[in-house]
Order: sequence, then C-alpha cells, then structure tokens
Amino acid sequence: MPERPAGLRIVAYCVRPQAYALIAGWCAREGHRLLLVVTSPGPKSRPTPTYREVLAAAPRTQEILITTRMQRPVPLIRELAPDLVVSFTFPYRVPPEVVALPKYGAVNLHPAPLPLYRGPNPLRGVYDGHPLLGATLHWIAPEYDTGNVLAQATCPLPEDRSVENLFGAWLGTMQPAFEQGIARALAGDPGTPQDERKASYGGVFTAEERWLDWSLPAALLQGRASVLAFNTEGMEDHDAPGCLARIGGVPHAVQRVTPLPGVAPPAAPGAVLAGSGDVITLCCGDGVLQVQAAPLAPAEARA
Repeated sequence: MPERPAGLRIVAYCVRPQAYALIAGWCAREGHRLLLVVTSPGPKSRPTPTYREVLAAAPRTQEILITTRMQRPVPLIRELAPDLVVSFTFPYRVPPEVVALPKYGAVNLHPAPLPLYRGPNPLRGVYDGHPLLGATLHWIAPEYDTGNVLAQATCPLPEDRSVENLFGAWLGTMQPAFEQGIARALAGDPGTPQDERKASYGGVFTAEERWLDWSLPAALLQGRASVLAFNTEGMEDHDAPGCLARIGGVPHAVQRVTPLPGVAPPAAPGAVLAGSGDVITLCCGDGVLQVQAAPLAPAEARA
C-alpha cells in the first residue's frame, strides 16, 4: 500500500461525542488538521440533542458549525478546501457539492454490517436479535448508506445484552473499520459494491415496537430493552419513554432488563414473582427476569 499522506485538511460531520472523539483522535494521531466540525440539533422529526455533547467535548479552538440547513456551509467548506470529508452519526445527507470537493473524497462510518440495516436506526439489528454487531466505512453515495465498502468489522452479539456490554462490544468494531477504511480511501481504493440482495433497512421504532412482549426469550428482551431505553432518537415519538411494558396489568416505563441465568420460569410469561421498589422479578418465554421499571402516568401510557 502507498505511503499514507500526512497533514491532511479534514472536515467532519457528526452529532455524537463518541463520533467526534474517534475522528479527532485519528486526526491527532496521524498529524491531520480537523478544520471544521459540522453538527446539528437534527430535524424536528428526529432531533439529535447529543450535538451539545460534541460542543462540550471539543476544545475551545475547534471550529464548529451548528446548522439544520445543509446547503448553508457549502461555500465555507469550499473555501476551506478539505482533503477529506468524514461523516459519522450525522442525521442529514452530506450535500453532493461537498462530496465532490475533497481530493481524497468523502466517507461515512455506519454502525452496522452493511448492506444490513441501512438508514437512521442501526440499533434495529439488536432489536431483531441479529447475531452480529458491526461497523462499515463506505464512500458516500447519493442514497443513504449505499456506497462502496472500504472496510467492515463485526463481532458476535453478546450473550449479556446490557447497555454496557452492547456498546462496549460495538465500539470495538468502529475503530478498526474506520482506520482500515480510511487507509484504503487515502490509497484511492474504489471499495467493494454492496450486495443489494442482502440489503435491509433500519427504520425508526414505531409506537407499537416500544412495548415488550414477555413471551419472548430473555436475551431478546434484554437487548430490546437496552436499545429502546437508550435510543429515543430512533423513535416515532421521541419525547415519550423509550421502552414500555405491562407489568401486573399496569403500563410501566422500563429502564433495564436483566435475565437471571439458569432459572426456569415457574409460571406463565409476564407473571410477577417478586417486587421491591422499582425492581420487579417476572417470568418470560424461557426464563426469569429482573426488570427495573416505574409505572407510567396516565397521560404517558400508550396502547
């Protein structure tokens, strides 16, 4: 592979502090200059309040542009003359005028094993119980998440699907996919076309999909609770509680589900075995769960 170019001028699009940290850290290690970070509160239908965390994470010297209008920064970015544009966690399409500017092109890191789970909600893979977590660096194309793949990293979906385990494992795929893919981009690699026969879409969670079904297996319920409680941005109604369930006939907002290993269910799914404060022990389809949850106010309950 040719020697990597140094001292590149980079423009980044991101709305999560983890994405900013990955891109800024790579720039610092490789001796590149992060000229501008474009971030956004997101569209009204899918707000991204984490952009404030990007502002908090960046040093005072970092140039940051906050916008919801993607054409507004184009003249500024043209004037900056970036060598590479990088997008990660950004809720809008990078304008084609920006994609065409850099010498080394424009790439996006998508947190899913493309062509699976394209679109705004890659957490749907965990919701579905797909056996792999992953991240893919690809060239930006006119349609979301369809560009040629430069690099991809995957890992098995953890058996314990707590928020901490899920995102710890997931983050472990993002760094190698990013760095390997960037190296190939800078070497002029055209990437590998995605197999459209295998493509799927990660759409936002509907109101109905927020409700847990206690007849499902424990591992699947734990994963669903983790991503629903975490990802209100991936909801139709982002102001409502993310994960809901009926416990003893009463609607609850669920914060966490923890399977009790090796415990067979002594009663039907949904049967409450014990409760102490906001921690409730109940049966599911193949085991027993501890559920951290609080009753909903009447106005919050949704059928």
